[in-house]
Amino acid sequence: MISYHYLYKPVIAQVSSQSTELNQISKETESQHFVFPNRYSWKEFKTLSALIGDSRNIHLNYLDGLIEIMTTSAAHEIIVHLLSMLLGIYFAEKDIDFIPTGSATLESEAKGASVEPDLSFCFGNKLGDRDLAIEVIFTSGNVAKLERYRRFHTKEVWFWEDGKFSLYRLRESGYEAINQSECLPNLDLELLTRCLLMAEPKSALKVFRQGL
Repeated sequence: MISYHYLYKPVIAQVSSQSTELNQISKETESQHFVFPNRYSWKEFKTLSALIGDSRNIHLNYLDGLIEIMTTSAAHEIIVHLLSMLLGIYFAEKDIDFIPTGSATLESEAKGASVEPDLSFCFGNKLGDRDLAIEVIFTSGNVAKLERYRRFHTKEVWFWEDGKFSLYRLRESGYEAINQSECLPNLDLELLTRCLLMAEPKSALKVFRQGL
């Protein structure tokens, strides 16, 4: 049995309660999340995956027979793409070598798992186990998702939910909540959070670059 060690307050970056246009979008166009009630074989899961195809607004995950499906909203995609651009600026400014693996599916019948992150990265110049995976959540924040990432040895996982980040680092005994990224120890998470919630993406990019 894999044990998980979660701190009581995994949140490392909070924002003010002041509303933004993006918050309003998230209320109006929420993602939909559904977990199938029964357990299914890997073959059945792959059949369903083939039927869905390469739809960009559907994420399909699998763990030990349980299938989870989630549709993404406009607000979800705004956050994902803005976060990708902000991190890209950070990598370039700080001269960090990286490989953007995006939402490429991690899956293995032998591991009994399949997971599609919203963003993922390998650091350095070699493609291998993901160093960082990020999930943007509007409907179903659940750290149980970490078990899927553990099976693929993903070193660090971030969840973005309700205007804040929660970070987890893989240890020998499982994932542990952390206050600062160990992949990117010098990243100002408060600045990143503030920029993600700005109403205008262009301004967010400018403010973030100026704050580095």
